[in-house]
Amino acid sequence: MGFGIPFVAISITYGKNAYFDMIRSLFGMTSKASDYTAGGMLSVIIETYVDTGSKMLIFIPCIAAGMIMFSLYKNKYISVKKVLYVMGLMVLIKFFFSRGILTRNYYYYDSIFQIAMMLIILSLIIAVIGSTGLLNGSRQEQTLSFSIIIIVLITPLGSNNYTFPVLNNLFIVLPLALWLFRRLMQRLGDRSINFPWQSMITVVIAITLIQGVFFHINFSFVDGADGAKRDSVSTSVEKIKYMVTTEENVRSLEELNDYLISENKIGSKALLFGQVPGLSYIFDLRPAIDTLWPDLDSYTAERFAERLEEISESDEPEVMIICGKNIPEYSNIEAKYDILLDYIANHDYNIDFESDRFIVYTGKK
Repeated sequence: MGFGIPFVAISITYGKNAYFDMIRSLFGMTSKASDYTAGGMLSVIIETYVDTGSKMLIFIPCIAAGMIMFSLYKNKYISVKKVLYVMGLMVLIKFFFSRGILTRNYYYYDSIFQIAMMLIILSLIIAVIGSTGLLNGSRQEQTLSFSIIIIVLITPLGSNNYTFPVLNNLFIVLPLALWLFRRLMQRLGDRSINFPWQSMITVVIAITLIQGVFFHINFSFVDGADGAKRDSVSTSVEKIKYMVTTEENVRSLEELNDYLISENKIGSKALLFGQVPGLSYIFDLRPAIDTLWPDLDSYTAERFAERLEEISESDEPEVMIICGKNIPEYSNIEAKYDILLDYIANHDYNIDFESDRFIVYTGKK
């Protein structure tokens, strides 16, 4: 039933061979896009854990030094020792910022990625401890601990986006990890010698939350990723009237909007290329082929050529083509761009509009 229902739904919606065509296309794209292969995906995941793990090695001497400090003059000057250790943790945070492990670039992923990965690794360690029964937990608690391991290890498989899928699942992993952290503290007692590792984990949790809040406030996918200020709002493009974006983005979209309105092309069928799939939503453009984002490695050059051939043999062989000038660096993008340029030349297209960001090709008038 778990396979049958989705398979029937896909077959009814897209045709009886659609499911197997999708599988074939996934295998086909790996020939040139190495990061889509099983080995490529696994190597990226392992590389991420090794990279973050190497940055966490500094925790070991910091915790060891703290435990030595708390073992001296036992049960004396506890508050002073805690203050000194917390001051040391502040120095460690400063060190992370100086090395780029933490950043204030809240418009980009690097502000949260490494610290979030540290939290994931700590969660994995605590989950392993909890699943083995060392916390004297019930079978149910051990099962929940093991579920953290499964979620963290399984989620990124099938993705070439490093371990970002795991970060997306922190809303499941983190509450369970915090609960296990509390159980570990209860198991080991409240002796002062435990303060160093407890405070280290607490700092990682706190910094992740703080960085995450600022990232959430400032981040916008692609838009402003280079640090450009998002301080402008379009007054003429209906779909983005209340969207705060960069001045350049507003200007380029309003220019394209004015052209499409003047030529009565809002809502027309269009082929989009060059990292501009969002134009379909903004201007109600209907896709000329079976994707709005043919740039992606998951869309093969062979499939792109087949779809253009279908357009060529259709009743509308000269659909509007909108190209972004900032062509992304995908592995098969040059081959697809050459195919597109050949199609444009073979069907006598003209450049009907050009700006700093977009080119619009149309057939003979």
